[in-house]
Amino acid sequence: MREVINNNTNKNEGGKAMNNGVPVWEKYALTITEAAMYFRIGENKLRNIVEENKDSDFVVKIGNRSLIKRKLFEEFLNKTKEL
Repeated sequence: MREVINNNTNKNEGGKAMNNGVPVWEKYALTITEAAMYFRIGENKLRNIVEENKDSDFVVKIGNRSLIKRKLFEEFLNKTKEL
């Protein structure tokens, strides 16, 4: 059974937290924190991987925020022997 990561909260206009309810394994792109929990890789290590692979297909930049495309990152990990 997959672990549900309860980190899916956004804030509405009033600043109150809302849960979008999308399981992390169904998301197209993950935040660094979500990816760390999902892939069981440390946040600092993921930030380093993103920094070293800025132009890779699995990285999406939105302003200064980096997101990781889940399926493409899985493919990257499958091809990688060591992190």
